[in-house]
Amino acid sequence: MFEDQMVDAFLNELPLSPMPSGFSRSVMERIKDEQKAIRFRLDFIDLAIPVFLALFATLVFSILMVIIVIIPPFWLVRLEMQVQPLLWSLPESTYLVASIVIGICSLCVIVALGFAGMHWLRPNTHLLQKSQV
Repeated sequence: MFEDQMVDAFLNELPLSPMPSGFSRSVMERIKDEQKAIRFRLDFIDLAIPVFLALFATLVFSILMVIIVIIPPFWLVRLEMQVQPLLWSLPESTYLVASIVIGICSLCVIVALGFAGMHWLRPNTHLLQKSQV
């Protein structure tokens, strides 16, 4: 803190030289050029990923519906009889741990999608951050 005050005092004692002519105009032109570069663009990948995910989810749901309709009921009973002893052998805390892990993973996916959405809505903001430094 004391060093900052010393630097400030030293800089305040230095004489100020006049600004060069045209300095403000050139700075404003550079800012205007960077502001023109910032605009919303919807690329192909921005549409391709949601369309692919929607088609994939629809395909998986359709396949599950067809399998449930095609498989005779006794196959589902056999499947349940094979899975149920496996579930009985697990301790009860496993369900809690699995629920927590699934919840954390879901939260991470939601946060990642939120950050990705922020970047998609405000592209090229790194240009403004560089000019402010």
